[in-house]
Amino acid sequence: MADSDDEDFDLIQPSLIQQLRKILDEYPDDGQVLKELIQNAEDADATQVKFLHDKHSYGTDKLYNEELAKFQGPALYAFNNSKFTKEDWRGIRLVCDSIKVEDPMKVGRFGLGFKSVFHMTDLPSLISDSWIGFIDPHGVHFSDRRRIRTGKYWRFDEDRASIDVFSDQFLPYKGIFNCTDEVFSQGYYDGTLFRFPFRQETSDLSETLYNADKMTTLFDSFKADAPLILLFLQSLESVELYTGEESESNPRRIFQVKIAEKCLTTVRGKRKEFLEKITPGKVMPKPVTVSYPITIETINFETH
Repeated sequence: MADSDDEDFDLIQPSLIQQLRKILDEYPDDGQVLKELIQNAEDADATQVKFLHDKHSYGTDKLYNEELAKFQGPALYAFNNSKFTKEDWRGIRLVCDSIKVEDPMKVGRFGLGFKSVFHMTDLPSLISDSWIGFIDPHGVHFSDRRRIRTGKYWRFDEDRASIDVFSDQFLPYKGIFNCTDEVFSQGYYDGTLFRFPFRQETSDLSETLYNADKMTTLFDSFKADAPLILLFLQSLESVELYTGEESESNPRRIFQVKIAEKCLTTVRGKRKEFLEKITPGKVMPKPVTVSYPITIETINFETH
């Protein structure tokens, strides 16, 4: 029998947090997050990816909301040298679908893999081109009396006054992978830079906590598989790992996997040749193959 207090007969939908928790159940926290971010960079036709485990903590006096202070500590950064498009800004906000679903050539075409970052953070953010945006799945940090907001963005040119008022909010980006004061003053960042501040206490979204030991394990797991990663991609040519110690002012490169310079021109040409033989969205009448030699180099800078 229907509840007499119910005036409508609308379908009952799960909350945003419930939907994200279900996605996290499908993407276990097993060290795949770096690969998921690499796949998203590949889909954007990036050639370079850089990851940074930053151990610094940043100022908390000038924040959009004082409760955001807990996100000013250690974090994982992910950079790629492709810029977000208008479709990307929309696509990253889709919970259970993706703008890539129509393109079978996109490795991360379903978009759910990116949501695995919520294993480590409750407030992912990114800067690209002339925008900087924050995603708040709990809807508590950017909401007001009129509306529950699960995210907020600023434009460098139009929102410069607000950016100056809440300067500590954006401080963690400055000095990371060419994101300088000039980027904020000139209103343009040439690339895409994500920041994932580590969850320090359990939340409704996840009970998983991240710390330095967990990040070391994540990086070590990536190093073990690194030689195979570039073999199956069409754009990416290099992935680098960095660490930022509290005692160091600049990030320090610790590892790189890349396509060797001696065969890079050949690989670029053969990758292009393969893509030209593919018609996205159509079943090919026969298998498409392109053969070429490739040399993958790994460099551990900590042993040099």
